[in-house]
Amino acid sequence: MRASLLEALMKVKLENDRKKFYENQKIGVMSSTFLGGLHSLQTLLEVPQAGFL
Repeated sequence: MRASLLEALMKVKLENDRKKFYENQKIGVMSSTFLGGLHSLQTLLEVPQAGFL
């Protein structure tokens, strides 16, 4: 009885860890995409200024 309960708990924990991992991956991808977008926007803003100077 106890062994099966422990197995069930381990399965739940593994599943939760896997979900957390995927969530973190998604957040990482989104934030790097966001940072990439910010960087290119910054570059676009700097180019015309250099042209005016």
